[in-house]
Amino acid sequence: MNRLLLNQYIDLYVDDFKRINKMEIYKWRAVKQFRKAWNPDDENFPKMLENALSKTGNLMASGNYFPRRIIIDLANFDPDFIKNSFKRLYDEEQDLFYRIENFQDQIEKLLSSYKPDWKGFQDDRAVMVYLTLRFPNIYSFYKFKMFKDFCRKLEHEYDPKPGKKENVTQFLHVCKLVKAELEKNGELINKHFGRLGDEEYIDRSLNILTQDFIYAVANHLDAEDQRQNGDSTYLTLKNPDFKQEKVDVQLEGKHVNFASIQKKRTHVGKIGEEIVIKYEMKNLPKSLKDKVTHASVEEGDGLGYDILSYDENGKDKYIEVKTTTGDWFKPFYATQHELERSIQERDSFYLYRLFNLDEEEQKADFFIIRGDLTEYCTDPTEYKIEFTPSDKTQVHSI
Repeated sequence: MNRLLLNQYIDLYVDDFKRINKMEIYKWRAVKQFRKAWNPDDENFPKMLENALSKTGNLMASGNYFPRRIIIDLANFDPDFIKNSFKRLYDEEQDLFYRIENFQDQIEKLLSSYKPDWKGFQDDRAVMVYLTLRFPNIYSFYKFKMFKDFCRKLEHEYDPKPGKKENVTQFLHVCKLVKAELEKNGELINKHFGRLGDEEYIDRSLNILTQDFIYAVANHLDAEDQRQNGDSTYLTLKNPDFKQEKVDVQLEGKHVNFASIQKKRTHVGKIGEEIVIKYEMKNLPKSLKDKVTHASVEEGDGLGYDILSYDENGKDKYIEVKTTTGDWFKPFYATQHELERSIQERDSFYLYRLFNLDEEEQKADFFIIRGDLTEYCTDPTEYKIEFTPSDKTQVHSI
C-alpha cells in the first residue's frame, strides 16, 4: 500500500469531513439501533429483526439490491430457522469463513422454498453488515467494489477478484493497516468523536470510521484534486444548510501561521495579488494610486484581506484575492478572519477570483464577489468556497 497516498487521502478526508459525515452518519445510527433492538429471544422475532435493521439504509437496500427485505420476509416465513441462522453466524468461537458460507448456504436453501427464482441476496456484503452491526469492535462494513477501488487507488498489492474466498479477510487486514494511520491524526479523531451523540454508536474501536474513510476514498475523494501550486482545490458540494455562528475575531495585522488554511504565501497567490494591485492602480485617479497598499505583506496575515484599495469616490475597498491556474469553479479556502472581515465590511469587501492564471504573461481572467461570503462557505472551521455559474456574471481579463 502506498502510504504517501494514504496520508494524502486522510488529509482530504479531514478537510471534507463535514460533507462526508452528513451523508454517512447513518451508519453509526444503524449500529446504535441494531444494538438497542437486537434480541434473538424476542417472542416476535420477525418484528424485532425489522426494527433492528430499520436504520441500515443503503447498507442493505440500493437499486436492485435488497437483502434487508429478503431476510425480513424469510423471518416471517420461518422465524425459528432465521433465528438459529443468526445465532450460528454470531458464534465467535467458530471460523469466520465457515460461518459466512454456512449462513449463506442455509439462507439459499430456505429461499429456494420461499422464492425459487431469487438467489444471492445474502452475499458477503450483507453478511458483513450483520456481523458489523452485532460486533462493530471486530468487523467493518464491506463492499466488493469499494474494496477493489480502494486497493487500486492506494496501489495495494492485493487485487480483489469476484468470488474470491479471501476477499473479506483481506479487507479486514487492510482495515487494520488503514486504522493504524487514522489513529495518528488527532484532528480526525477529535472530529470523529465530536459527531457522535445520543443517536450514534460510540465507535471507540474506529472500525466504522475506518470503513467510512475507505468508502470515501473509493467514492468521494481524489488525490489529484489535492493542493497544487498553492491552490486548495478540493471537490466539494455547497452546503445550503450552513449557518454562520458568531465568532469573536480580532482583526489585527500580525504574522501568524494559520494551520490547515489555504491562505499561505505561495507563489501563485503572490502573483495574483500583484496582478490585482496593478489592476487597481491602473483604474484609480493619480491622487489615490499611491495609497493602494499590499496589506497582507506590509502588515501581515490576520487582517482578513490582502489589499487595501479605493473606489472611484475614495471609499475603502478591502480586497481578498484567490488565484488558481485552473478553472474558475474550483473550490478553495477562506480563513475565519477573511469571512469575518467580509461580514463586518460587507459594503466594502471584495473577493477577486483569479483563474486561468498565465504566470509567464502575468495575466488572468477574473470576476468579483462583493460583500458577505457566508452563503459561499461550506465548512465552519476551514471555509471552503464554491461558486455556481450564476455567480460568474461578469468575467474580465487582467
